[in-house]
Amino acid sequence: MSRQLLAVALILSVVSGTALAEESEEHDLARQHERLELESREMEMRFQREARELELEERRAEIERLRRGGGPGGPGVALLLVVVIAVHLLLTIWVYQDMRKRNAGSGLWIAITVLSGCCGALIYAIVRLGDMQRDEG
Repeated sequence: MSRQLLAVALILSVVSGTALAEESEEHDLARQHERLELESREMEMRFQREARELELEERRAEIERLRRGGGPGGPGVALLLVVVIAVHLLLTIWVYQDMRKRNAGSGLWIAITVLSGCCGALIYAIVRLGDMQRDEG
């Protein structure tokens, strides 16, 4: 009987040892899984932080570019606009002074020159030349 008890005890210890080993392996696997999941979350958070930093840097660069006058179109467009306005004003002043000097014409030519710029001044000059030739002839 003692042999039987010894055999049963031996079998129970082997079975329980195997069960403990299996539980230990499962526990190790669970720990590894948790560790990998934690590392994955850390990498995702690091990636999101770097993406936000990159976006912030891009916004800072855009703000700095706008501060320096490099808005949409750049400084070339602003310079062109200033030149066009100056030409319109100079042509309008020329038409006005010429009309006063000749005591002829109306404010309509000034409005036409302001609105159409070079084309209006050119038409005024052609009409003026026609008037001069009629006066001479």
